[in-house]
Amino acid sequence: MRTDELDVLLLDIGLPDGSGLDLVRSLRKRGKTVPILLLTARDAPNDKVAGLDSGADDYVVKPFDLEEICARIRALRRRSTGRSSPEIRHGDLRLDPASHRVTRAGEAVHLPPKEFTVLHILLGYAGETVPRRRLISRLYGTEVKPTGTRSLR
Repeated sequence: MRTDELDVLLLDIGLPDGSGLDLVRSLRKRGKTVPILLLTARDAPNDKVAGLDSGADDYVVKPFDLEEICARIRALRRRSTGRSSPEIRHGDLRLDPASHRVTRAGEAVHLPPKEFTVLHILLGYAGETVPRRRLISRLYGTEVKPTGTRSLR
């Protein structure tokens, strides 16, 4: 989080080196606006209230359904970009992240998974330059270390 901007932070309240709630408060105090989804086994109403009042955007109790978590992440990302509809539109191009469907002028466009992900990333930054490092990080889930003297920054 010190070097990369995150789209969403999934955070357990019970961290090995401290409280997740303290981390949320600290992030918010420092002006970080990343959407935060708390995952926890604490299911008492006062725990949920404390989690949300600490600055978290959502709170899910374990055990949870993976599809539900994915839907909540998509919703948090939508809200953080000011969109209410799950569908991303750009001209006559439509991309639905939940169903992994793309249409152009009403016709289905079949894309392999990586190409779908690249299009999704680029549409999320329509009109902006997407730094190579961010694109690689979003595609592969981790920062890719450069080889030789070339830098991804």
